[in-house]
Amino acid sequence: MAELDRPYVFRYAEDSADTVAQLLGKPAPVRPVVAVRLSNPPETTYRVVALVDSGTRFDVPLIAFTELIDGCLADVNQASYKTFDDLLWYCRCVAGSIGRLSLGIYGTQHGKPGEPEKQSRLADDLGVALQLTNILRDVREDAERNRVYLPLEDLATYRISVA
Repeated sequence: MAELDRPYVFRYAEDSADTVAQLLGKPAPVRPVVAVRLSNPPETTYRVVALVDSGTRFDVPLIAFTELIDGCLADVNQASYKTFDDLLWYCRCVAGSIGRLSLGIYGTQHGKPGEPEKQSRLADDLGVALQLTNILRDVREDAERNRVYLPLEDLATYRISVA
């Protein structure tokens, strides 16, 4: 598998979290179930092999993987966000985490003090910006699925009804 393809396998993990959470209907046991599924998969597909390999061969930040699962669980269990800070947390989990995981695969510029931390923040910010763009693009489709990602307090300020 080409190095450029590796971040896409994290989508498999995201799908796994969504599927398990939907099947169980509760968030608490999902992390262990997903961890077991990824460490002892029921099927051996290139996605599973690439995901496990990426986690062992590259310096991917495991906390970002945990945040990705948290964001997926929020997506399954929560249809709206009260404040922009709440929405920002969600975006950092589902998209910023992918940026940080990708840095673990592609690497960062070393040699300058603070550069890896700065690049991690920039990757996180880019992921958040892209997720916010997706949210704005999909307002109608999300509303049809009873999901409102725009902050409820902002909607109330501008007297926009979600019903």
